[in-house]
Amino acid sequence: MTEDAAVFGGLKNMIDGLTNAYELYKPKMIAVSTTCMAEVIGDDLGSFIGNAKNEGGIPEDLPVPFAHTPSFVGSHITGYDNMMKGILQNLTQGKKKDKTNGKINIIPGFDTYVGNLREVKRIAKLMGIDYTLLADNSDYVDAPNDGKFNMYPKGTKLEDAADSCNAEATICLQAHSTPKTREYIQKEWKQATSVVRPWGIRGTDEFLMKLSELTGKPIPQELEEERGRAVDAMTDSHAWLHGKRFAIYGDPDLVYGMTSFLMELGAEPVHVLVHNSNNEFKAEIQELCSSNDYGKGATFWPGKDLWHMRSLMCWLSSQKNRKLLRGKALFS
Repeated sequence: MTEDAAVFGGLKNMIDGLTNAYELYKPKMIAVSTTCMAEVIGDDLGSFIGNAKNEGGIPEDLPVPFAHTPSFVGSHITGYDNMMKGILQNLTQGKKKDKTNGKINIIPGFDTYVGNLREVKRIAKLMGIDYTLLADNSDYVDAPNDGKFNMYPKGTKLEDAADSCNAEATICLQAHSTPKTREYIQKEWKQATSVVRPWGIRGTDEFLMKLSELTGKPIPQELEEERGRAVDAMTDSHAWLHGKRFAIYGDPDLVYGMTSFLMELGAEPVHVLVHNSNNEFKAEIQELCSSNDYGKGATFWPGKDLWHMRSLMCWLSSQKNRKLLRGKALFS
């Protein structure tokens, strides 16, 4: 952004950017998110996009959802939530019908491991469930290297996303990266939403039972057998994991799922750090740990990052060394 744009606004840059992006890549949709400077000077994205269409830079009917995502507000999961809401709001405008399409919407949340998305799709297929994944980026992030260039590999179709407002219900696999999106779905689509975190045995059981409850589809024998193998593997690893102490760091939903799974294995979470935490999550993780004997000694560090974890590890190490030195003094 030049000095002129910083003072007078980024309208010209926006029009040029949208025009060039459309001419180069011929996309079916262009999503726009802001950075710090655009937020500081208060650029009006809605008007800018409208001007770009009026001047012929992009087609009038091209979907251009936008979201305000300044880096000084919240974290990356806040931006994800804002952008997800913006895309759904744009694509579904005027598409609400009196009848449902019989589908289930599944919103993964901010999850960078595409193996989880593929597993969710596999489970839905095994159960015979008609679903819409909002959104499926598994082939974008993990496309095969077959020697052929493909700008847009698979993914969720825009028409399916546009029809998501007519689904039976929406399941979110994360709570803290989807609050505004869930609120929008409930108020504007009049659609039931639920949060299920499919981590470990308990979390995956809850996910499968929620799918069965919403669709009336039974849980297939194949998945029950896989559950049994998972329990068997957990039992076999008991000697190596039971009583082991862990420090955990990450985003709220990831930390919640990992903490729950570790306690299922008999491991003990000692320090739980979440740099983008809030009071709601702190109460949630405290309730989870206090409900399990393995988690009752856990300490919680909201707003702390890996640097703080390093300090905690150094402190624990120093305490251990002091105990060893005291022991040597007693027996010398």
